[in-house]
Amino acid sequence: YADALSAMAEGASDAEDCGNLIKAVWNNAVYEESDESTDKYTRVNGKFVDFNDALSNLNADEEFQKKLDDVSENCNEVRQAMKELRDPSDKQKEAYDAINDLYNSYVDLTTLVLYQHGSLNSFSEDFINFDNDLVKKFNSALMYVEL
Repeated sequence: YADALSAMAEGASDAEDCGNLIKAVWNNAVYEESDESTDKYTRVNGKFVDFNDALSNLNADEEFQKKLDDVSENCNEVRQAMKELRDPSDKQKEAYDAINDLYNSYVDLTTLVLYQHGSLNSFSEDFINFDNDLVKKFNSALMYVEL
């Protein structure tokens, strides 16, 4: 269980970083707010671009794409780790249920980041809810596993 939990923690951290940047780029493009961390995506020749262009600029960025690729690769690693946990013994059932609940939240968060959709408000709300849910379930799963 520790391998799956550790892999989810790593992937969730990367997904949080990506999601926070997506939110910031989207927000700053919509509200035309200048910020050192987002200007290279939201501004061209000193002028703000449409939020769709800003998000396209972000997703075309090699460094950001590498981070998304890392999240995607981590999803594959976690999926494989979860497959190996099937059919837990009666003694391990509670731990498995906690890890499986965490996995569902992990999938929600990583899917949102990898396949950005909705409006700024819906993306932001989903991101915050999925992230908070994941943290809560991660802490619950830690009762059963030591990292």
